[in-house]
Amino acid sequence: MSSDDSTIVSSVGYDVVDGLATVTLNRPDTLNSLDSSTKEALLVAVRRAADDADVRCLLVTGAGRAFCVGQDLREHAHNMAEQGVAEV
Repeated sequence: MSSDDSTIVSSVGYDVVDGLATVTLNRPDTLNSLDSSTKEALLVAVRRAADDADVRCLLVTGAGRAFCVGQDLREHAHNMAEQGVAEV
């Protein structure tokens, strides 16, 4: 976490204003695709909001032109190759 406590990791931002927690996926170069570290950071952010009595609402948004395209397929393919899974 950063010293200003507004970023979980560089790929996920977190901010609370007036009871609204905003979680921002911040991988616009990949249309905010979800790699392992981003999914872990997203979970940390959601748990953080759930544990904060001052948070009444959670907004999840994405930086750039897309909210989120889903799983990072490059990482997925790399992981499959490492496990020796044949291409389909």
